[in-house]
Amino acid sequence: MELNQYFGENGKIEMSRVPMEEFITEMHDAKFCLVLKGDTPSSHSFYDALAASCVPILISDQWQAVAGPFAEGLHGELHGGVDHSQFTLQFSEQEFLEEIESVANQIKTVLGDNDKARALYENMLKSRQALLWSMPGNSVTDLALFSAGQCLGEKKH
Repeated sequence: MELNQYFGENGKIEMSRVPMEEFITEMHDAKFCLVLKGDTPSSHSFYDALAASCVPILISDQWQAVAGPFAEGLHGELHGGVDHSQFTLQFSEQEFLEEIESVANQIKTVLGDNDKARALYENMLKSRQALLWSMPGNSVTDLALFSAGQCLGEKKH
């Protein structure tokens, strides 16, 4: 809630559920969407943000290790996959909890840099096809099967 005070009318964070229609409208109107870790380091809100064409702001220290889309590896060592750093902003949990003004200022810096904001947005749009089942011509199935095969130790073709 503290983050809200740094953005005034340009930001909206709710502590309670809003009606679904309002939620969808606000997501689609937003440029950036906050994605906090859930019970695990991942969250469905990452995909909700992508579906709404919203650049995710990730707050999860273990995102890449646990939830990095289509990463591969054996014995808990993951690498590769979709490079989310090209279309997200990410902050550590500690920074978000203890240095919220710094987080707000970094977000404002990106918002004030049209080239950086546009690059994040355009990269997000490009990545959506690899990450969302609902996108026409998506490559989710191919990527998921390939990634699963790599985790099982199958040789790359």
